[in-house]
Parts: sequence; structure tokens; C-alpha cells
Amino acid sequence: MNQNQESNITQLNNSHTRAYHQSKQVASQRKAYLKKRMMFIVGIGMLLLVTLAVPIMNNYMKAHNLREERELASDELDLVKAHQEDLQYYIDQLNDEQYVAKLARNEYYVTGEGEIVFNLPDEHIPDYQRVIQQHKEARHLLRHPEDATEPQSE
Repeated sequence: MNQNQESNITQLNNSHTRAYHQSKQVASQRKAYLKKRMMFIVGIGMLLLVTLAVPIMNNYMKAHNLREERELASDELDLVKAHQEDLQYYIDQLNDEQYVAKLARNEYYVTGEGEIVFNLPDEHIPDYQRVIQQHKEARHLLRHPEDATEPQSE
């Protein structure tokens, strides 16, 4: 039905209709031109955005990696400082004459006059390691008192 109605309509071919169709065509061409221009501008903008975003992302990743390295180095520094503190504690122990005498008796079996040495089997930990281990445990308990457990009596 729609096709029959269209075929029955005759087109006027006067100057007014030609001007109207020409202005519609010019408007359509202008719209197409503006659309192409807008797409070109958007494309240039996207290219510029990507060009600027890539170095920013690279710098962000480098900063993130440097932060991780700094945290690892800080942890390692803490471990080294703790070990240095342990060694300093042991040096201070070695400056104590009573401790040196005890060490000589336990490690090197030095005896005083009239003393008898009895060797009892036990797990032997070198003295400097035992002192450092005790110091670490004491330091840990100072920092984390909730970890202290009361000795169990049997």
C-alpha cells in the first residue's frame, strides 16, 4: 500500500524544491564533513593520550618496583641491625670476667685448683650461639609479651 501511494505522488520540479533539495544536500555534506573532522580530532586525541600514558605507566611501574626494593632493603637492614645488636651483646658478655671464666670452664674445660670436671652428654650449642639465641628470645619477649608462656610444672 505504501508503494502505491508513493508512485501516485508527483514531484514538483520548480526552483523552490530544487533549492530545498540542494540545501538538504549541502547540509548532509556539511554534516558528513563535520563527522569526519570530529573522528579525525578524536583519533589525534587518542593517539596523544596513548603517547602520554605509556611513559606515565612505565614510571608508575618503576616507582612500584623501587618501593618493593626499598621495603626489602629495609627488612634486610633490620635483620642486620638485630644481628649486630646480638653480636654487641656477646662482645659485652666477653668483657665480663665472670662470664669468661664460666665460658672457659664450659667450653675449654679449664678448672680451678681442686675442682673435678664431670662431662654429661647434652646437646652442645657453641656458647656464642646460645648467648645470641637467649638474647633474641629476650628481645622478642620484650617486643611481644603476649608470646610469653608460663613454665609448665609436672
